[in-house]
Amino acid sequence: MKRWAVALVAGLCVGAVALAACGGGSDEGDKTATGTKTSTTTPGASGTASNVGGTPGADGTSTSGTPGVSGTPGAGKTPGAAGTPRPVETIVGSGNTPVASGAPVTPTSAERDATDTGGEVPEDIIGGDLDAEPEVLNDLPEPPPAATIDSTTIAPANTGASGIEAIIDVNASEAGIQSARTIKVGDVIRVGLVLSNVPTEGLAAFNFRLNYDRTRIVAPTIINGSSLARNPDMNEDGVGSGADGWNCLLPAPQGDTDDPGGFTGDGDPATGQAAISCIGAPPMDYETGDIVFATVQFQAIASGSVTLAFHESDAQWFDSLIQQLGSCGGVEPVIPCRSATLTVE
Repeated sequence: MKRWAVALVAGLCVGAVALAACGGGSDEGDKTATGTKTSTTTPGASGTASNVGGTPGADGTSTSGTPGVSGTPGAGKTPGAAGTPRPVETIVGSGNTPVASGAPVTPTSAERDATDTGGEVPEDIIGGDLDAEPEVLNDLPEPPPAATIDSTTIAPANTGASGIEAIIDVNASEAGIQSARTIKVGDVIRVGLVLSNVPTEGLAAFNFRLNYDRTRIVAPTIINGSSLARNPDMNEDGVGSGADGWNCLLPAPQGDTDDPGGFTGDGDPATGQAAISCIGAPPMDYETGDIVFATVQFQAIASGSVTLAFHESDAQWFDSLIQQLGSCGGVEPVIPCRSATLTVE
């Protein structure tokens, strides 16, 4: 598996991730598979041990508890015992609140392998400590009582596309593709990221940056804990799973690349870029067809119009044969990459 991973890492670094990851920082209960499962044990090209990734955010429903302060969990946010799933919760509140998630407390074998390089891996690259309790870096306003807080259920994508496309769905819990949505200041929403018509080889690796207007919406960054329980949040049930699991480290996911971490941002506080890079090496039971491969949680903070779009040179998808299924630009084959619009009232 390690040889397969490093060969793919090289491919990713040559492409979009080279601008960030190569130089730089499971949710149970919120996953609904949207494709047809296929099993593959086909090995990829050989290499040396390493791994790449970067993923998900906290998931779940709204909490009625008061957010904790300075690392202390608030009511309703008690972490699960070691080795057991944590309760599923949505990121709300402020004060660097520790976040419970649906992923196991213990990181996957793939995550352990990714950091087992014979030396110390900088914490900014992997987003903190894999064995520490997750925390939100951003100070988020408490949603008002009437705010909409999206369900963590992921509905089938049902794209209707005739070929492979990368699609942004502004309501992951509603079946089908919603390319536009009106929300209110304070709402907490979950955006689904979809790849249509995934072939039998499955989706085995991907990376992307998602551009947005940070003056109107914020995607919180999570540090510590499994990379499969952060923001952006890889959808394990949507893409398929295996014994070693997925790895979304090197660098870890960030709600905005200007937040502390391994990805390098543009330094502009008005622009946001949610970023993640993940690998699930075979053997895996990969899903096929239309799949929701990740979600991103946003909170609306100011009124106005927001365009969500994949960064053209930083969005790529690979199958288990280390063949590129598509990119949004720069690397063939280039596939249609649909944007979406949010109107914040």
